[in-house]
Amino acid sequence: MPSVVIKPVRDRDEYVVWSTVTESPHGYGNRAQMVELLRAGIRGNDAADPEEVVRNATHWGSSARGGWTEGHWDDRSFIYHQAGWLHGRDLFLAAQAMDGDGCREGLILDLLTPLEDDDEKRDHLARMKREYGDRIVSLESERRMAGLALAQIKETFRQMNR
Repeated sequence: MPSVVIKPVRDRDEYVVWSTVTESPHGYGNRAQMVELLRAGIRGNDAADPEEVVRNATHWGSSARGGWTEGHWDDRSFIYHQAGWLHGRDLFLAAQAMDGDGCREGLILDLLTPLEDDDEKRDHLARMKREYGDRIVSLESERRMAGLALAQIKETFRQMNR
């Protein structure tokens, strides 16, 4: 998968694997963790030496080479899912928010600025935030219903075992 390793902030030991296909982070960690992620194949069939990839990211801000400057120190914003700009300083936080089963996309959406300063782009980002909020409300409602159903089942078993 086409991706680059980004060092979001020069003076922090933080690295992020940024996918240029999905426009999102796919992994994160400190220098040692990033080398291990690369060795484990987080970037697919990548023949590059993990140490060299991280060294390039440390030096240039990005592992991108050969005329491709995605994420270099002078290119510090990333398009996230065509929803808005994610500033480099927020990249590690966004990667952490995507970690595990409970992706906190709402947090990521709050970090974004519209792609362009026009009503259509601002409306698109606002619509994504609303849709995300609607999904959260729906999930919370489903959790409440499941909790009530579980309580009813427990009560039924309790009465049966008297």
